[in-house]
Amino acid sequence: MGKSEDDSEKSLEERLLDLKKVDIDLDLKYPFDTKKNVYDPDSSLRAWEYYFEMYYEFLSNVEEEDKNLLFEKRFGKKNKFWLSGKAYKRVVGTFCYFENKDYIWPYKLDSCWLKEGKNIGIAGDCTFNFNEKKVSHFWNVIEKDDNKENQQIKEILLLCSSMHHSPFNFSLMPTTGGLNNIKGRNALDRIDVFLNTLKNIYEKIKKNEEIEEINVTKTTGRALIHFLKCIGSFENYCKIFYQLDYEEGNKENLVQKLLDNAEEYKSIENSDQLVKYMELAVEYWEKQKEKYEKVSGTNKNQS
Repeated sequence: MGKSEDDSEKSLEERLLDLKKVDIDLDLKYPFDTKKNVYDPDSSLRAWEYYFEMYYEFLSNVEEEDKNLLFEKRFGKKNKFWLSGKAYKRVVGTFCYFENKDYIWPYKLDSCWLKEGKNIGIAGDCTFNFNEKKVSHFWNVIEKDDNKENQQIKEILLLCSSMHHSPFNFSLMPTTGGLNNIKGRNALDRIDVFLNTLKNIYEKIKKNEEIEEINVTKTTGRALIHFLKCIGSFENYCKIFYQLDYEEGNKENLVQKLLDNAEEYKSIENSDQLVKYMELAVEYWEKQKEKYEKVSGTNKNQS
């Protein structure tokens, strides 16, 4: 965890501090968007400002009128954006999708009334979960492990915790059919385990096998499967929703690293396994930061 033999390569702590500085400068991480509502940070008005930049192509067909209604906080079931949740509100957009060549691109926001094969609800998600409950669990893992670097590992964990509601940890995810619940059901809400599950779902789709993970007795479950089919592949899903290219078998590819980690570590039981998971988180955040700096600069130049 210290510096490598190459002095130019930064330590994990230094990389996290660099990310944290940019995160603070963005000033997007707080849930209180209005006096009326308290929002989940990953699905707040501020988060959607970030999504409109980060997912520029993905959301390119959203009309200015719909954006204005969103940021004027004029929500409703008949509007393009609406609120879900009780104590903490989540801004959900409902998208009409269509197939273009090999996969759906782009999406067009439409009415929110679900029609199977037509609409899909999408909201924000924290990609890596380092909330208080998860950090408490990880802290206990460190405490039980006899590792001479435990204090340093705790400091890294606290830095990861501070990135939990960073926009670089935000991603869009389909809510129709409960794909977000599939991710949340694994014990620590691990993104590597979720991606491994999603890859298996796509393999079942290809083979036309039963998909136990999704409740197909409900219209929403069938709509989700239709949507995933229209996405076309696991590779396309990673590209669209996580802005990550997947190169199967390439050990240097981040998606492959995440899949391998999920296969190797069904649970995180010691400090070394936790450090490996945090390294994957930092690599992901760095890629999102790089992408954001690129697209935000491009969008500013176009305006």
